[in-house]
Amino acid sequence: MPPPLAGTRGTSVERRRVIELVPARLRVTEHRAEVVRCTTCGRRTKAEFPPGVSATVQYGPSILARALYLHDYQLLPCARTAEAMKELFGCPISAGTLATAVRRCATGLVETELKIKKGLRRSHIIHADETGLRVKGKLAYVHVASNERLTHYAADARRGKAAIDEIDILPAYRGTCVHDGWFSYTHYPDCRHALCGARLLRELTYFEELSEVTKAWAAPLKELLLEMKGVAECEGASVLAWRVEELTTRYDSLVAEGQEAQPPPDIPQLACRQARSLLRRLGRRKAEVLLFLSDP
Repeated sequence: MPPPLAGTRGTSVERRRVIELVPARLRVTEHRAEVVRCTTCGRRTKAEFPPGVSATVQYGPSILARALYLHDYQLLPCARTAEAMKELFGCPISAGTLATAVRRCATGLVETELKIKKGLRRSHIIHADETGLRVKGKLAYVHVASNERLTHYAADARRGKAAIDEIDILPAYRGTCVHDGWFSYTHYPDCRHALCGARLLRELTYFEELSEVTKAWAAPLKELLLEMKGVAECEGASVLAWRVEELTTRYDSLVAEGQEAQPPPDIPQLACRQARSLLRRLGRRKAEVLLFLSDP
């Protein structure tokens, strides 16, 4: 039988931790405002409630913050947000209450939105895009402008210049705007334009995989753009003129080969139009495609 260890000093301690969520519990704070009556004049005076306490029963900011996080950041619909609030926190919340909270939050963010716009207008480079989205069953567009620190979203039924003007970031912008080549961006000549390389690579990958005929020009163009990206990243602003000329010459040759191969046989008509559109963009807007090579 081993000797008893009672009273023996330990030589070390081994730790193991189990992390659990503490069950959420609602806490109700009741505020009472005492009413007193002057014994001389009979006037009644009531104490003031704390700021923000305006209704007989209301949700506090921590509950509304969680509901807004689920609805507006995690993009849960109203009904699922209400369901999640009930199941996770034991707090049933109606769609009407959620809508009111969204409106109040949006009103409180007006100054923040103006600061985001101001920061983007002053940025050396921004990225712009417009993406289709269903709003109340109808097609609308989410216009995005962003840099490394700031992102601005605006939903509008219009995709073009009228919506971009109303958002009021690009009309006053003087830096470099990177975008997908949508025609409406050409209405803003006071800034430099660069075409998004990631989008071009996606388009070239599509034609690389579509057929052997389109692969003949799409694959080497894709490889060349990636080679140019590597050169720009390694050499920065010190890329030698002869190196830029050599890469640009190869680019022109591959674009010309692709244009001569149009329309490719045995591919859908829509794909033919898309191929011609891409190659026209690569040719006519070469300076915008290759801006990263001269200005990393």
